[in-house]
Amino acid sequence: MSPVRRFPPHAHAIFDLTRYEFHPIHRWERYRLIPGGIQFDALTEQGDRLHVFLTFSSPEILRLRLSMGGLPRQPSPMLVTERLRRVRLEVHEERDGVLVRTGSLAVRILRAPWELRVTDIQGRLVFQEQVADRAFEDPITFPLGFAVERSTHKISTYETFVLDHEEHLYGLGERYVAFDQRGQRVLLQVREAHGTNSTTLAYKPVPFFMSTRGYGMFVHTSYPVHVDLGASSAISGVVMVEGGDLDYFLIYGPTFKEILRRYTALTGRPPLPPKWSFGVWYSRCMYKNRKEIETIVQRLRKEGLPFDVLHIDPLWLKGRKKRDFDACDFLWDEEAFPKPAEMLRQLRRQGVKVSLWENPYFPMDSPLFQDAMEKGYFLRAPDGTPARPERGVPAAVVDFTNPDAREWYKSLHRPLLAQGVAAFKTDYGEEVPQDAVSSSGMRGEELHNLYPLLYTSTVFEVSQEFSPQPVIWARSAWAGSQRFPVHWSGDAQSKWEVLGRVLASGLSLGLSGFAFWSHDIGGFYSLKDPKLYVRWAQFGLLSSHARFHGTTPREPWYFGRRTVEIVRAFSHLRYRLIPYLYSEAYRCTKAGLPLMRPLILEYQDDPAVPSISDEYLLGESLLVAPILTERDERAVYLPAGWWVDFWTGQRFEGARWTRWRGPLERIPLFIRGESIIPLGPEMQFSGERPEDPLTLEIYVTTEADFTLFDDEEGEVPMKATRDARGFRWKCGATRRTHILRIHGISSWSKLHVKGEAKVLDTGVDAGAARITVEATGTYSIVIATK
Repeated sequence: MSPVRRFPPHAHAIFDLTRYEFHPIHRWERYRLIPGGIQFDALTEQGDRLHVFLTFSSPEILRLRLSMGGLPRQPSPMLVTERLRRVRLEVHEERDGVLVRTGSLAVRILRAPWELRVTDIQGRLVFQEQVADRAFEDPITFPLGFAVERSTHKISTYETFVLDHEEHLYGLGERYVAFDQRGQRVLLQVREAHGTNSTTLAYKPVPFFMSTRGYGMFVHTSYPVHVDLGASSAISGVVMVEGGDLDYFLIYGPTFKEILRRYTALTGRPPLPPKWSFGVWYSRCMYKNRKEIETIVQRLRKEGLPFDVLHIDPLWLKGRKKRDFDACDFLWDEEAFPKPAEMLRQLRRQGVKVSLWENPYFPMDSPLFQDAMEKGYFLRAPDGTPARPERGVPAAVVDFTNPDAREWYKSLHRPLLAQGVAAFKTDYGEEVPQDAVSSSGMRGEELHNLYPLLYTSTVFEVSQEFSPQPVIWARSAWAGSQRFPVHWSGDAQSKWEVLGRVLASGLSLGLSGFAFWSHDIGGFYSLKDPKLYVRWAQFGLLSSHARFHGTTPREPWYFGRRTVEIVRAFSHLRYRLIPYLYSEAYRCTKAGLPLMRPLILEYQDDPAVPSISDEYLLGESLLVAPILTERDERAVYLPAGWWVDFWTGQRFEGARWTRWRGPLERIPLFIRGESIIPLGPEMQFSGERPEDPLTLEIYVTTEADFTLFDDEEGEVPMKATRDARGFRWKCGATRRTHILRIHGISSWSKLHVKGEAKVLDTGVDAGAARITVEATGTYSIVIATK
């Protein structure tokens, strides 16, 4: 007799009784202490025996693993460590369960029915398993347990937890539909998303989210993960690991910044990308030959359009012109790109670095294919032949679980890196067949999501052999991929209505542990609208990284002279901001924070910001609100504090909405009060000249500080204070000329400099005191105001 479906199928995609037989845990029988935690022997309602392992990676991080056997011991490429520090546990047996204290958390596990609750040291409830989501006797959701798929007998594991009525949820990687994930249902599986507006597909899903209740959850698996955050039941959240054991970390904050810091301590943080990578990248799908790219470079320089990188898409490859699909064997097409080493040298002399396209699918018509196949460098199909990408094109998927294959793949990059290639665009990576078999024994179902991490780490590692600060340009990702920057949004449609979804997806990825992110300026597909191009360029040039790219030309002159002027102005602004961006990026690598920060990250307690996904902080001090529609106006929310319009200098009090209107040449850009913004000189490319003099825009009424980071000088702390008596400035050791512009001070009675510096000039510019100082070490300045 088939089970009765008590609710509509669309409402209960996970807890579907016609598809699954559910085995929820009913009670635990006994427990014992194990290294770092506690093990429970539990029974399901049907009498199945399970083990639940609770261990602690730190006093703030609980790990729960559900298994029918023991704990797996193989290392995980998603983690850089499993334990951050030793935890002293206090375990108390109570009448109805067990209480475990860590110093930061209290974890109570009730015996029957099984229920786990987590509170902080003040007794505030942080997390609670859902055990009573029922309508009369009918379960709407099931408690922690496993499910057996009726048709295949595949076993999946799941956890169910309570959602508070005020709770907001963020993360899950790149999400195009909603920013706040409350009410969403999604299958986390790396896919070719065919754009940035899919409701179901994403290039960069991440099995991690954060809650405003003060916790984050990282589902540590590479199997597909079903997530339902109040879509089926408004009071319940569910994660289900399809085909694998449940293993998740519950990470206490309570702030999002603390959660991200702890999550990235487990899964890794990116190294600092090179300074030149924060310059402008130009690309096209596809530049056809050497003559074309040299002509583009000459025109960009002639137009005074600053840039650092020229990217060459697949036509650099010898066999690409005759194929109707993308694959890569790393062999130059020297007819189209003659003397590539000479070309790269000449471009470097002009301050241009070259990025090359690749993907991990090796063409079967390549002269290198047969030898690689015989050596077992490719994944295998069930019949033993090389596994093809899911689309079935005649190419073989490289097996990155095979150490020999990884080394072979690196060897294909080394000649190109030796020639002077600066970076690789690691495209694709989403198409491991579910039935593929790897040399490690891992099957495609488990490998599919892990594959982008293994692929990009291989390319990053070989790049590191040639540069202390490597960078790649990656499309697909999973948990841990943030260690190998930079990632870009993928193939966005070139439409107004898509622009906002691109931004929201990037902010969502930032709340999933990724510090650096970019997008195709102008979208990927054909673009003819100059205004859309301009608005996208303004957004892109104030993003973490900036690349113009698409199937049709993305150089500004194709969109008119006014466009050239606007893009030039914003490009110069970006290059002047590089000292600020690079310093903020450095801090991101230390704290696990994104360079582009949604307001909820900085203002978590502000009730106005939970759903704001169309403006962001670039670093700590710049608020960017891109124009995302054809109208030259928009509402902008300014959080608490005070803000200054970058263009006009007008001051605004925060915690309110304002209506911004302006010409095409501007977008809403505000400076946070109590900030120091370092600006370098204008350049045509990074490193064209020293960042000297350095202009320091100081906005202070009480206290502001900033730590400038530079490859040569390291950290240079700066601090400004102001009171009724005047202004004080302290600066760490540096050998630069500083132009201090102190906004809000237009006159003074005394100026005193102490330390290793001398004053070269003083004055007043647009209501700001200007003091030019030549520093040879640490110094301080005191100004007495009239």
